Amino acid sequence: MKTYSLSKTGIDRYVWDVEAYIAERLNVDQAERLTSPLRWYIGTGRASTAFIRGMITLRPFVIARVLLKGGADEEVVNALKKRVKCD
Repeated sequence: MKTYSLSKTGIDRYVWDVEAYIAERLNVDQAERLTSPLRWYIGTGRASTAFIRGMITLRPFVIARVLLKGGADEEVVNALKKRVKCD
């Protein structure tokens, strides 16, 4: 299993791996659309360090499967928080 660091590069690599997993199953455009709530959550600084630390310990396909369920951005972020269990 790959390991990801708690750095800008490590987080970007992780999110890219999530997006690549989705793109393999659907296509690149849908992968970008489905990962946008995660990118928004992290990119705007709303994601806590505990969330990011917990997220990068999971395999990317776990997060991708949550994103594949879709929904409104807020619903997706809440589902991600439940899956990561950072609180």
